[in-house]
Amino acid sequence: MKLKAVFFDLDGTLLDSERIYQYFWKKAVISYHLDPNKADFLLLRSLDHTLADSYLQSVYPSVSPDFIRQKRIALMEEYVKTHPFTLKEGAKETLETLCKRGFDLYLVSASPLIKLNSIMKEYGLEQYFVSAISAKSQKRGKPFPDVYTYALAAGGVKAEEALTVEDSPAGAWSAIQAGISTVFIDDLSPAPKGMKPYLKKEIHALNELIILMNSILT
Repeated sequence: MKLKAVFFDLDGTLLDSERIYQYFWKKAVISYHLDPNKADFLLLRSLDHTLADSYLQSVYPSVSPDFIRQKRIALMEEYVKTHPFTLKEGAKETLETLCKRGFDLYLVSASPLIKLNSIMKEYGLEQYFVSAISAKSQKRGKPFPDVYTYALAAGGVKAEEALTVEDSPAGAWSAIQAGISTVFIDDLSPAPKGMKPYLKKEIHALNELIILMNSILT
């Protein structure tokens, strides 16, 4: 069946922001005199809010997960005022190439919709996407399939007509469970071993996506 739509995650996939999130999760924990080495903050990438809270509570039972999160947000927001995020290398070129080839592109992220629309405008990405879709609009976030099931319906495409590009295990599992072919880009970590059989491909940079698309379509 013909490929019609490509779904992109934002943080760590198109925007070089995940390493900043990691840094400020640790800073937030330190601010409460807790040991940041006890947690694997990579697990929090794109993770459903409830699951993230459960994880933080299990590691740091003495402090509310919401306190840690709000501290991380405050510290990070202050930092990015003078150190704005940058797009991943090849992001605009990749999006432009896919648009020219006739694919409908959608931004599918765990971030709130207001943030997604703001970032698209700030970084000049609006022209490439049909729309942005936030997992916050769904009852369950990633790794549950809800947001990608919704994205398929919103785009009017079947799962076999779509491709997803994700950088986190939570995001990739969300797309895989929705039945969508998924490309994993190893931004901060490779795909988990148990996930690899379910992936269309694992790549190291966005420019590899165009090469992969060429092989898919020939």
